[in-house]
Amino acid sequence: MLRACTKEAPFRCPSSKTYFHVNGAAMGNPLGVLFAQAYICHIENSVLSSINPSPKMYLRYVDDIFVDVEDEQLDPLKKALEENSCLRFTIEKSVENKITFLDVWVDGSGGNFTTDVYRKPSDSGRCLNGMSECPSKYKTSVVRACITRVFKICSN
Repeated sequence: MLRACTKEAPFRCPSSKTYFHVNGAAMGNPLGVLFAQAYICHIENSVLSSINPSPKMYLRYVDDIFVDVEDEQLDPLKKALEENSCLRFTIEKSVENKITFLDVWVDGSGGNFTTDVYRKPSDSGRCLNGMSECPSKYKTSVVRACITRVFKICSN
């Protein structure tokens, strides 16, 4: 069953021609997330158990990693993750102990981490026109999601 779900998975392009995905799980396949999670966990278990000293903080969401280590530990950690996998990692270092992670602005300059909502410069601030003919439950849901996001992300 697993082989049938991941090998030669058919998909149709906009021109109605059918193709077969022949290598790995197709993009959008729910199994892809499961495989990626299992693979990354396996890599982390082997690498993080051998790193000394271990990171003060290591958080991951899918393929985005937030790690709190000394500057001289960052490159060896990246190298170890790459050597134990077929993946390539990029590094974004904090500037004045401030960095973004996903949609969170993290500020570690005061000795403790404080967080706030982060919006990319390209964010126009638009999400749903309140005057649209969209059902009101969707409009309410957008407002609730924004408020919930603020309460979950902001530390102050």
